[in-house]
Amino acid sequence: MFARHAPYRAIGAYIPDAVADDATKPEAEQFVQPWFRGNWAAGGEPLVEGAEAILHNKQFLRAAMTLFGTPLVFPEFVVVNVNAPMSAGITHVDIPAFHGATRKQYPLPFLRLMGSSGLFEKWRVIQAGAVAWFYEGTGGNFDYWPEGLDGPMLSECAPFGNVAVMADNDRMYHRIGPIGNPDAIPPCISASAQIQPAGDGTWEIVENGELRATYPDRAVRLSLVWKAEVRDRELKKRQSGS
Repeated sequence: MFARHAPYRAIGAYIPDAVADDATKPEAEQFVQPWFRGNWAAGGEPLVEGAEAILHNKQFLRAAMTLFGTPLVFPEFVVVNVNAPMSAGITHVDIPAFHGATRKQYPLPFLRLMGSSGLFEKWRVIQAGAVAWFYEGTGGNFDYWPEGLDGPMLSECAPFGNVAVMADNDRMYHRIGPIGNPDAIPPCISASAQIQPAGDGTWEIVENGELRATYPDRAVRLSLVWKAEVRDRELKKRQSGS
């Protein structure tokens, strides 16, 4: 499916504050990590062939129901990530959703600001989030801070093969650990770059028709993010402290 639904755009094209360099520079001068993204399902509906099986995955649903203690779990979207060798990703929480303010109405950076402000918790939509990996190379850990950034960092370590974790990643800080050889020189790319399979067991990064880098399949980390809305008012009261 990852190959069939390629190419994938640089994450900087989706979320401008994921740009690693100075965000005040023109796009052509901004340099981003080789981290690429695509949407496979949104609004509870599949967007690409085959996404139905992931959106309504019974193991994801069971894990979410167990974690949040409610059967009221409704799948919303599936996002996929393709990462070439790179340094650790930005420590972050996922894009939140609020009643009356979701990615359907507002741009992602605006929703992120709403979440980080702490002013809209009363209206926050609780979201269960599964993260699954497919990766055979070095590094690529899933690092997370279950007690907040002042607490210890924990890691789920590679190698990965069709495994997943379930959490509230809208409020738990996490990141992708370094992928591949830490001494490798990353490609010089901007938010305009794309990654796609080359058809010979490799993936290639292309920008404006120019080949910027090529990697073997095993060096590329594939992952998907599954999100579902948890519609339980009592749970929401407990988690908001009200």
